[in-house]
Amino acid sequence: MFKRILVAVDGSATSEQALSHAMDLARSHGAQMLVLHVVEEVFLNVGEEIVDPRALWQAMSVGGQKTLERFVEQVKAAGLSTESRLIELRDLGETVAGSIVSEAEAWGADLIVLGTHGRRGWRRLLLGSTAEEVARMAKTPVLLIRNP
Repeated sequence: MFKRILVAVDGSATSEQALSHAMDLARSHGAQMLVLHVVEEVFLNVGEEIVDPRALWQAMSVGGQKTLERFVEQVKAAGLSTESRLIELRDLGETVAGSIVSEAEAWGADLIVLGTHGRRGWRRLLLGSTAEEVARMAKTPVLLIRNP
């Protein structure tokens, strides 16, 4: 049923759970995987003499690549077919959720797997959820994994 599974990871324990579920599905369906990590530029309201934005962005990009490599190694160690992609968001108009959905469409994913951090109460109302936004935007099925 599923032949191309995109799993979005952010380095959290919930991402580990999402990866594990995606790997189980890939194994049982003989599917190819795409492990995706999105690095989002952070805008700090401090002077450049305190924080060098270029150095911060470089550190975030390198950290994102290391996170991605750690997850990809797990997939390869399990003997599964995988690709990986690091997306760097530098445009204020772009969102993490939009990038995940766009990449899923471009790659031809027939399932998106990602973790949800389970925000509740006022934080959820104010901040929303990347996972919920992906589920609303995606044309393909989305499997949301909660951390136990």
